[in-house]
Amino acid sequence: MATSRKSSQADQTEDAERLLTAVRNNAAVVGDVERERELVESALAVVRVVTGRQQDAAGERQQASKELKAALFDLGESVRHLRVLLKAHIGLREELLVKFGIGPMRLQRRRTGPPSTTPAEPPTEPGVPTPGPTPA
Repeated sequence: MATSRKSSQADQTEDAERLLTAVRNNAAVVGDVERERELVESALAVVRVVTGRQQDAAGERQQASKELKAALFDLGESVRHLRVLLKAHIGLREELLVKFGIGPMRLQRRRTGPPSTTPAEPPTEPGVPTPGPTPA
């Protein structure tokens, strides 16, 4: 699964939860990313608290929406930072990155398409000037 821009709150929280689960399940492989994992967890907790407040209090809805937007931004930044760290630790080309929702860099194969459809220019003889536009 390639990382794409997640627009809804539910998409972002589910993405963060999947990433955290993958990091926990592969702790031996990912190494020391504890600080970044904790940042993602705390940002996710803030998102959950503010979401609950947003649903409970109609009067505080606008303020909660502002806080939620800021918390979602922080969550996105933390998730991106953790993914960059995972890429650096595991390697850009490792298939293990797929477990973390990161597409590994794969070699691009050259495509051999059909032959060119542009007409070839006729060969010129050495010493014979190539005809140019005629003056009017």
